[in-house]
Amino acid sequence: MPRFLEDLYKLLGIKKDASDTEIKKAYREKARECHPDFHKDDPEKTKLFMQVNQAFFILSNPETKKQYDETGFASEITDKKKAATSILLGLFFGVVETDVADKNVDIIKVMEVAIGKEIFDRAQNIKKLEKNSNKLKKVGDKVKRKDGNNRNNIFLNAINDQIRKANQVIADIRNSIELHELALKMLKDYDFEVEQIMVYGIAKQGSTTTI
Repeated sequence: MPRFLEDLYKLLGIKKDASDTEIKKAYREKARECHPDFHKDDPEKTKLFMQVNQAFFILSNPETKKQYDETGFASEITDKKKAATSILLGLFFGVVETDVADKNVDIIKVMEVAIGKEIFDRAQNIKKLEKNSNKLKKVGDKVKRKDGNNRNNIFLNAINDQIRKANQVIADIRNSIELHELALKMLKDYDFEVEQIMVYGIAKQGSTTTI
């Protein structure tokens, strides 16, 4: 079912007539700013990171971008293969635009390593969020009002609100992990031809340097 979304262009810091290249560039910059790697204990940054990814998925897909531009709404990306394809294309062009592409490296291998790291980092972030939620729950169980009216327990209510937010972020991260795992599986269908370099008369393959 279509749902209303906030201003995705504003979220990425771009104009509505931004080109595909500008959308990709803005996405990479925003994703770096709020990447969980740099904000390990900040659920809000993780949530923003997921929103930035969603904005890129929608604006980089001609069909969902057209729907969003015309109505302010966008359908859920129910086709997981399309979402995984968006991940692969975004990463592919991101790698190609760096100097890595000029170093005779296996770009497919570089992408595999990058996606694997994203999956690992997201899984670690889930563990931290769950650990923090469990700690909050234990504390919440001990904070009682003297009059027994815990419906008005400001601390317990705040803790429950934090846990609800964390659970939503965890659900979003799990969905992202699933899409990245699918992207990694799709990437297995591709090879990258690395030029052979002659060293002392012996042919050697190029590097598989990561980014």
